[in-house]
Amino acid sequence: PAKTTPAGGVPTARVRPLVVTRGILWSFRLLHLAPLVALFLLPVGKWPAVIIAALWPLWLIGLFFLEMQLLHRWLGLGLSRAGRAFLRDAEAGDADAQYRLGKLFQRGNAGFSGTEGARDTALNWYRLAAAQGHVDACFALAEDLMVDHDFGEMPGADDLPPHPDDPISDFRKQRMINAGMAARTEAADYYRHAAARGHPRAQGRLGEMYRTGNAVPRNRVAAHMWLSRALAGMAAAADGADWPAPGRARRGEDSEREEMLADYHAFAAALAALEKAMTPAQISKAQARVSGGAN
Repeated sequence: PAKTTPAGGVPTARVRPLVVTRGILWSFRLLHLAPLVALFLLPVGKWPAVIIAALWPLWLIGLFFLEMQLLHRWLGLGLSRAGRAFLRDAEAGDADAQYRLGKLFQRGNAGFSGTEGARDTALNWYRLAAAQGHVDACFALAEDLMVDHDFGEMPGADDLPPHPDDPISDFRKQRMINAGMAARTEAADYYRHAAARGHPRAQGRLGEMYRTGNAVPRNRVAAHMWLSRALAGMAAAADGADWPAPGRARRGEDSEREEMLADYHAFAAALAALEKAMTPAQISKAQARVSGGAN
């Protein structure tokens, strides 16, 4: 069966038949001998020949890196076993595999190195998984939508074709701002979906959005409720957790733990500041919603 691509038209890595791949590679490697062929077939002098021979190792190294790029970007090879498994299952429609594949593209490991379109591909896989209700994919997608990747300009917003009836189609800056606001509104929807299904960090993000009025109407009671739920859900993981020891090589789990701890302390500080601005009646109402399980 033909391989599929995620929504948005970003091509994914594909694994071609091994025989064809080997044939292409061995044909390409004939270029390794190009300097030697030049020495024998072209009328070069002594010193040009010496220079060509001296530069031959650099030629081989350059071809090696070019081959690696071809393997990764065109032939779909160079993937780890886990990467190939995620790719196969994701293309078959498995939501968890789609989320994990998006994570691999975003982080650039398991053979999915950080190419120019890696982030867009990651978002497309996240969207496919989120469409099936995958909670972690909803959170990951919302996180990316909330982050400005280009000094306040939403990536790709300037490439949107202006609508002929849009009164601001000729005003680039406002179009960028509108795209940014639209992205945050979409992020709020994904945070809300994940928060309603018990994702603690999504609950904290949603609480902060209600506290600050970011992409949602400001609501202190809702903010208190979501921040309280987030802290309750993260308390066990954050209790007694320390930052990674200094001088030790960082690992992926270190980064995730640091992010979790930073969010936990941020949510706690936000809740403390929020309670100072709330009336006792508002706090009681928020606490009642937490204990009652209301959203």
